[in-house]
Amino acid sequence: MRWVMVGAAGRMGQTITQLASAQPEFQCVGAIDRAADAARGITTDLASVLPGAQVMIDFSSPTQTAANLARCAEQGVAALVGTTGLSNDVEAAAAAAAERIPVLIAANTSLGVTLLAELVRAAARAL
Repeated sequence: MRWVMVGAAGRMGQTITQLASAQPEFQCVGAIDRAADAARGITTDLASVLPGAQVMIDFSSPTQTAANLARCAEQGVAALVGTTGLSNDVEAAAAAAAERIPVLIAANTSLGVTLLAELVRAAARAL
């Protein structure tokens, strides 16, 4: 799978990139962040790397996510968003993008938080 990491200089971006690089079936074709770093292969231009990708993984900032989703929809690249603090504008952008591409928003990737949210839903149904 060819993928692009958005938020590549952040903790999660670095972790995902490090773990995925150990898997031969994953090929990072672009690293994006708000500041370019040529030594680390990081650029600020998402449009320049999307044509070679199958999926964009976005752990950037809530202010960039809507534009990133729109760009992915234009290029036909699936999107996985792990960014937290998303606004209603991003929800609308995700819905629009999902009409053209697969979109998964998982704003909290912590197993504990995911389990807690499921337990709360189950308790609400039971009560």
